[in-house]
Amino acid sequence: MNYRIEALLTSNIIVNLSLLIGLVLFSINKIGFSYKKLYKNEIKEFLTYGLASVIAKIGLLLLTFSDRYIIKLFDSYDHVGIYNQVYNLSQISIVTLATVFISAITPKLNRSLEESLQRSKKLIRKYISLYLIYLLPITVYLSIFARQVAFVLLGKEFREGYTIIPYVMISAFIFGLTMFSDIYLKFSNKLKKIVVGVILASLINIILNLILIPVFDYKIAAFTTFVSYVFLYLYYIANNGFSYLKYKRNSSIVTQIVLVLVIQILLDQFIRRLLGYDMNVVLTIIEGLIFFTLYLIFINRKYFKKAIFKFINI
Repeated sequence: MNYRIEALLTSNIIVNLSLLIGLVLFSINKIGFSYKKLYKNEIKEFLTYGLASVIAKIGLLLLTFSDRYIIKLFDSYDHVGIYNQVYNLSQISIVTLATVFISAITPKLNRSLEESLQRSKKLIRKYISLYLIYLLPITVYLSIFARQVAFVLLGKEFREGYTIIPYVMISAFIFGLTMFSDIYLKFSNKLKKIVVGVILASLINIILNLILIPVFDYKIAAFTTFVSYVFLYLYYIANNGFSYLKYKRNSSIVTQIVLVLVIQILLDQFIRRLLGYDMNVVLTIIEGLIFFTLYLIFINRKYFKKAIFKFINI
């Protein structure tokens, strides 16, 4: 319809509005209206939680999208477009997978948090283990095969941005990890911690972009976003009241995953850099399948199988 970049937002509004209208029409017979007296304490609780959530969402929007505007201040529309398209890859890959994962576990996790914050810590640690088992290898593979991913999923004029894909993917993965702490902090009534963490992370991202983009180029914005998400994750960990790696079973799982993936990264770099063999897309897919198969073999198979069935039965 001859729109420019605003088509991204307009299409999103149209799709979601159409979905809402469709859901209302589909369930019109089940929709009812009733009146309930509102009490002052309920209104205060609702406004407090709602305001904190809105501020946190705005902070995340700043953290995610402010770099585009800063790139435009010091660079060109072309590089804004390249940067935006590369970031869209994370939205249709790691962020989507992380969101689906969190959505799947949320009902059971919420019930556990309502019953006991203390007992829910164990459940959160189990879910973090599942998250690492499922999403960490995907994140690593998309990162080390960045050039081939860009060749397949991006247009010719956008492929030069493939070097920032690892930072984008890892940032998206860390964002998923922060969601566990976010849920726990909400149930712990530590909404201020969430708001402060998101605002600080956004400010760090904006300040670093203002300083570094004029010195380097637009690609450094991916690194500053990565640094900001690392800060947000560490800030949440420092304030959520529970630890993950201090438990031997959890540290063992992480050690196994990281060891296998590091060996695979080194092997890939040996093939591509030291041997000077630059594989095409087909050979990269074959390499990825081999790596994933080896990952399944060498990771704790008993726990992996148990984890899969546990996730299916959530």
